[in-house]
Amino acid sequence: TVLDRLFALDLPGSCKDAAAELQAVCRALNAFGDYPVCIDLSITDDTDYYNGVLFHGYIDGVAQAVLSGGRYDQLMNRLGKKGSAIGFAVYISELELLLAERNEFDVDVALCYPKGADPAAVAEKAKQIAASGRTVRVQSETDPAVSCRTLVRFGEEARP
Repeated sequence: TVLDRLFALDLPGSCKDAAAELQAVCRALNAFGDYPVCIDLSITDDTDYYNGVLFHGYIDGVAQAVLSGGRYDQLMNRLGKKGSAIGFAVYISELELLLAERNEFDVDVALCYPKGADPAAVAEKAKQIAASGRTVRVQSETDPAVSCRTLVRFGEEARP
């Protein structure tokens, strides 16, 4: 509906060209499937850098944009190149937040060692635990407790 309203306006030629480009982009996106495309004409990123379509991509479950980009022909000109350019960035950190598995525990194993324990022996025990594919936190017995599947007191066998 935004495009319909946009084309109903008495736009100057360059704006009509930009609107037609935006319409072509929407058609191309629709060819990939029924994904919602929301047109927001208020996005005004760096206009010295961008000169055309700007876009941000969002997905359910993430509050921030996971994708951002646009057309930046002027940058190409500044670099002495002729041609058109479009680019984007994917914010992996935002996707990681969505994909991060919510673990029930901070670590699989908390390896607690007493004062005076041999650091090399404690490290070797931690290495053995990690080699079994479990996450391990090494801490002194006086450190605050962490949420763990198994508590191992250095020198003792593992117990749940």
